[in-house]
Amino acid sequence: ARAIMVNTQRLLDYLMVAPPGLPTEETNKTPNTTNDQYNWRQINSVSRWSEFTYAHIIQRYGNLLQQTQIEGEPMPNSPPQPINTEPMFAVRFTTYVQSRLRRALRAGFQHIAPQLANLRLTPITVDIGDAAQIINNFRPDIAFFRAGRTLNSSPNRCPGDLKVSWKWGSDWATANIDPREYSQVLSQGNYYMKQHNARYGFVLTLSWSLLRDSIQMATCW
Repeated sequence: ARAIMVNTQRLLDYLMVAPPGLPTEETNKTPNTTNDQYNWRQINSVSRWSEFTYAHIIQRYGNLLQQTQIEGEPMPNSPPQPINTEPMFAVRFTTYVQSRLRRALRAGFQHIAPQLANLRLTPITVDIGDAAQIINNFRPDIAFFRAGRTLNSSPNRCPGDLKVSWKWGSDWATANIDPREYSQVLSQGNYYMKQHNARYGFVLTLSWSLLRDSIQMATCW
């Protein structure tokens, strides 16, 4: 029998492969989601999470990222199709990011499996928001939840929302671009976090830029 050579690479290198830029067509700015349970007025101030940097991540997780090996997988190289709605963006996120992230989480947790108890860590995976618990029919776009659990049984440890760049951007806070819509999106994410008693949440925009600025609220959690 002929041996099959498996191409492996460091988990760090695997995660450093960037998805392609996404072209847009005929975009139309519309208001972000509103609900009686949350609104833009609940966001009193926003501050930057100073430790959420590449340097801090490497300092804390560099050994794991460099020691873990994962089978190589090329980024899809077909020309990306244009988008003009958030559902289209969600499909592209699944194509270019979600499946790779799920593989990376599995590889990372497998590498440190003997140490999980001592590190007090629980393996998690990623899927669309419907895969975690659904509370009062509120459904974040993305869910990070305990791996191996049956669907809808695990809290969403890090609720995520996908936003096209013409409806929200992390730079809107400092550029004073539509402050009401900027805060409305944060209030939605904050509500999801409170529902699931989550410490972290995020908004991912069309430019693939990850945001989790710490939100200083009147109520602390």
